[in-house]
Amino acid sequence: LYILFISFVRVGPKFTAIGIARYFYVLPITLVVYTVINTEEKIHKLLHLFIIFIAIGSLTLPLQLFTGPISWFSDPTMRSGLTRYSSLFGNVSSMGIVGGVGLIAALLMHYKKKKNKIIIIVSILLGMGMSLQRAGIANIILCSIIYGFYVNINLSKKIFYTTLSVISIFFIGYSLLQFEATQIYMSFFLSSIGVDSGVDVIRDYAPINDQIYYRLFTNVSVHFNERMGWGGFMTGFGYTGLGGVLGQKGDFTHNDFFNMAAVGGVFYLIIYLLLFLFVYILLVKYIKISKTLNYNL
Repeated sequence: LYILFISFVRVGPKFTAIGIARYFYVLPITLVVYTVINTEEKIHKLLHLFIIFIAIGSLTLPLQLFTGPISWFSDPTMRSGLTRYSSLFGNVSSMGIVGGVGLIAALLMHYKKKKNKIIIIVSILLGMGMSLQRAGIANIILCSIIYGFYVNINLSKKIFYTTLSVISIFFIGYSLLQFEATQIYMSFFLSSIGVDSGVDVIRDYAPINDQIYYRLFTNVSVHFNERMGWGGFMTGFGYTGLGGVLGQKGDFTHNDFFNMAAVGGVFYLIIYLLLFLFVYILLVKYIKISKTLNYNL
């Protein structure tokens, strides 16, 4: 209701009408989910379905190498001299984000058949790698760190498997650099993390560390000084703060925390962070209990 009010005051009835329409669309779905998805077993099955969907969507990227761009997907772009295809999830920037969520879920979920887990993980990794998206590379690294921290094995095995994984990654990476079909993809991965691959390719992107600084500080500073100011930071702009969401025009800084402040102001952001912290504490508590009871769910 607060966001509707801010949209009306700062933007006008057009965006308020859009907001009301979204509430009428989202609320029934939320109520149905809340009443129907009421056991951990149902959540477990839905998570498996969610992961499978992401794995299938990831494979729409390599599929287009053979079929060409799928007409009803978002338009492809170019990066490093390669065609950067869209996926079933949306535009060219969506795969690295969605794939990160699916990857960590697939890594931590329990599967009766290990080969199914491997197939799903490889499918998601393939899509994230072919997305030519730095966020995809960053999420692969983050998922690996999170998995290494939470996987339920003793420390000596963690060290062994981590060492084995690093050696395997170097071996696979070196092998991929030897083939023309995969050379540019591997070069993009290495260049993104600041390593010179030795391959002469077009570099029309900045390394991850430069982009992290840009999105955390430089771009946020420009938006704050030129568009937002202290008034906008305190109250937000309503729905125009959701720039880039579902094709909507408005402020878009490649920084979701700043965008939340742009939507509802600093208090809206604080409320979100408190809710996030509350859920995180509950999940950590649940994971400890789950490990103690050796409970697969």
